[in-house]
Amino acid sequence: MKRVKSNFYDKVIAVARRYCGDDFLKKFTEIVKEREENLALDLKEAKGKFEVSSEVQESIIDEIKFDTLLSLSGAMLEQFKFIQMCFDIGDICMTYGEFDKAESCFLLVIKRSGKGREFDEVRAKAYVKLGEVKTKQNEINDAISALRQGLKIYKKLRNVDGISTCENGLGIAFFESGRYDYGLTYFNQALKKAEKSKNEELIAGLHINLGIIESMRGNWDKAISHFRQALPRLEKRGDALRLAQTYHNIGVTLIHKGEYDAAIKEFERSIEIAQRVEDSYMLALAYLGKADAYVRIKDLPLATAYATMALDTFYKIGDRQSIADAYRILGIVQLEHGNLHLAESYFMTAIDLNLEFKNWLNLGETYYELSQLYKKQSQIDKARESLSSSLKYFKKIKVKSYIARIQAELEQLK
Repeated sequence: MKRVKSNFYDKVIAVARRYCGDDFLKKFTEIVKEREENLALDLKEAKGKFEVSSEVQESIIDEIKFDTLLSLSGAMLEQFKFIQMCFDIGDICMTYGEFDKAESCFLLVIKRSGKGREFDEVRAKAYVKLGEVKTKQNEINDAISALRQGLKIYKKLRNVDGISTCENGLGIAFFESGRYDYGLTYFNQALKKAEKSKNEELIAGLHINLGIIESMRGNWDKAISHFRQALPRLEKRGDALRLAQTYHNIGVTLIHKGEYDAAIKEFERSIEIAQRVEDSYMLALAYLGKADAYVRIKDLPLATAYATMALDTFYKIGDRQSIADAYRILGIVQLEHGNLHLAESYFMTAIDLNLEFKNWLNLGETYYELSQLYKKQSQIDKARESLSSSLKYFKKIKVKSYIARIQAELEQLK
C-alpha cells in the first residue's frame, strides 16, 4: 500500500512540475519538509500525555502534501492553467482510488471557473467528473445532481457530445443504483447522439454499458451484440484495458448462456491483455471469470485456484463487490464437495456484501445457489424462502430466463 501511495504522489508531483516548473517544486518541498518536521517535534513532546500513531502521522503528512501542492500552485498559476492542472491531478486521483482528493480537484475547477463559453465548457466537464467520483463513492443522488448540472450547461451551449457524455454518466449512476430502466433509457439517448456526431470513443463505451445492462437483464444475445460492436472501435483506438474489460464481459455473458468453453477463451483473451498492460485488477476479474466457468464444468480445483488468486487482489484494493462474487463461487465449490455448512457460510457472506451494494443480479444468483443447498439438506421451507428471495431480485432487473426457471422450481416445492 505504501508503494502505491508513493507512486500516486510521484505522479501528482510530476504533473505539478510540468505546469509550475522546478522552482515551484523546490519551494513546495521546503514547505512540506518544514511542516513535517514541526509536526513531528510537537507530537514527540506530546508523547508522554497523548500518543499519535506513526500511521496517523504518515496519513496527515500525505494530506498536508496534497493540500499544500494545490494551494501553492493555485497562487502562482494563471486561472486557466490551474484549472487544467486540477483536471490532470483529479484524473490521477481517480485512477488510484483517491476519490476524496479527486472531488477536491473538480470542486476547485468549478469554484475557479470564470464567465464566458470557455469557462462554461470547463465547468460542465468538472460536473461530469464530479458525477463520476460520486458514482464510484456510491453517493448516487449527489452523482445525479452533479451530472444534471453538467447537462444543463451543455444544453445551453448546444454541445451534443457533452450532452451525450452526461447522459452516459446518468445511465451509469442509475445502473449502479439498480434502476436499470432509467439507465437503459439514458444510454440509448446518448448512443443516438454519439452516432449522429460520430464520436467513436463514446459509441464504444455506450455499447459496453448497454451490453452490461442487457446481460444483467438476461438478454444474452443482445448483450453480446453490443459488446462485439464495441470491440473493433476499441481495437482501432488501441484501448487495451477496455478491450480486456469487454472480452471479460463477453465471457461472463457466455457463462449465463451455458457456453462455458467459449467463455474460458474470452477470459483468456482478457488475461493476455491484462498481463501485457500490467493491470492487476483486470487480471483478477478475468481470473474470477475463469473460476466461475470452471465451477460450472465441475473442475473444482481450478475453480478454487483462480478464485483464490482473484480474492488476493480484491482484498488488497478493498473491492467488496468482487469479493462477494468470489465468495459465491467458493460457496458453489464447497456445495459440490458436499461441505454444506461451509458452503452456506460463503453464500451468507456474499449475500450480506451484495445487499450493501444493491447488486441485484448477484443476490439473485446467490440466493438461488443457497436454495439448492437447502434442497440437498431436505430443508424445503428454507429452500422455498431462498428461491422466493432469488425471484424477488431477478424480478427487480427483469431477468426473464431466471424468473421462469425459479417459478417452475417453486411450483415443484408446493
